[in-house]
Amino acid sequence: MAKVDQARRKLEAVRKGELWPLTAGEKARLAVHIGRGVSKVVRGKSTNAADRAADRVLSDAEERLKAEYDALESARKKTIRDKATAKAEKGSGFSWW
Repeated sequence: MAKVDQARRKLEAVRKGELWPLTAGEKARLAVHIGRGVSKVVRGKSTNAADRAADRVLSDAEERLKAEYDALESARKKTIRDKATAKAEKGSGFSWW
């Protein structure tokens, strides 16, 4: 349950534009693209490519976290379903009392 909540918080944070849930590699790629954008601004050129690349890094991170969250959530639901099935099978015997 705690892992599911943590994954949900990470996903919400990335959607808000926060960077703490990103992996080190994602942060490094984002820094590179921001640096390229800054150098373009200094030279008076367009930053469209750097902006798109940075947006791609963030959308890839969001997609990764969404997949992680979905996997954890489906595992949690399967566990609950299995426990309910086991309980139903255990209590399905006929008894007067």
